[in-house]
Amino acid sequence: MPGIDSVRAAGHRPDHLANGVTARRHFVDLLTPEQIEAFATIGETVAGRLTERDG
Repeated sequence: MPGIDSVRAAGHRPDHLANGVTARRHFVDLLTPEQIEAFATIGETVAGRLTERDG
């Protein structure tokens, strides 16, 4: 699933946010695998709708 891969990849980038504050520490590490999966699914749904509208 491409969405979940993007979320996981973002969590591994220490430079994701400025000033040394990482998305992983403040977001990804707080979520269960099920919550991350749900977040990815929600993101894909929203992105799909936006793509339809822009198409």
